[in-house]
Amino acid sequence: MEYVNINKLRYIDSEDVILTKEDAYKVFSFVRDIKPMHEIFYKVLYHTGMRLSELSGLTWDNVDLDKRIIKVRQQMQFQTSKGHILVLLNTKSSGRDIHFWNTLYDELINQKNKLNDLKIHSQFVCSKYNGSAIYKEDIEKVNRLINRELLRFKAHSVRKLHATMLIEAGAEIKNVSARLGHSNTRITYEIYVKNTNRLIDKTVSIFESVL
Repeated sequence: MEYVNINKLRYIDSEDVILTKEDAYKVFSFVRDIKPMHEIFYKVLYHTGMRLSELSGLTWDNVDLDKRIIKVRQQMQFQTSKGHILVLLNTKSSGRDIHFWNTLYDELINQKNKLNDLKIHSQFVCSKYNGSAIYKEDIEKVNRLINRELLRFKAHSVRKLHATMLIEAGAEIKNVSARLGHSNTRITYEIYVKNTNRLIDKTVSIFESVL
């Protein structure tokens, strides 16, 4: 370590991107105009908080439309020797069932009809025109356009927004953590749930009610 110059080391504080619900809907509209096949990716991400690799690897056989459940059982991964392939999830807690309601149900039905109308035969929920999955690399290209032409944006921030909105609305942290596929609630609280004005006001209101 005698050759290491500590004075040359710098800590760079990377400002987090905090999205609002209004931002999310702006993104939907923007993507619909420039990459219509990719819109469903952002909408499912918003409604479920799934990881990008999980959503890229989501197949129709893991979507139970009758019971309104998405079964997260696999993910899409790029391997140098094989290209993009479906692989097992990284951890036991990542495997989970995500329940959804009418809004996402309608979006998924519309997606099925859209693929049928375009005669796209694909096992993937988020499919390109050729039937292959929409990969993380495809989303990153769209994200660069969003950042350049619309607003500061990271796709992963939609996952964080999903968690924050649930907590703001009063959802139990344990359930939110399980929905995101976290191994414990500490990760959900410290990394994913932002201290928004609504949460601050809620804390003040709770205190006021017990005076």
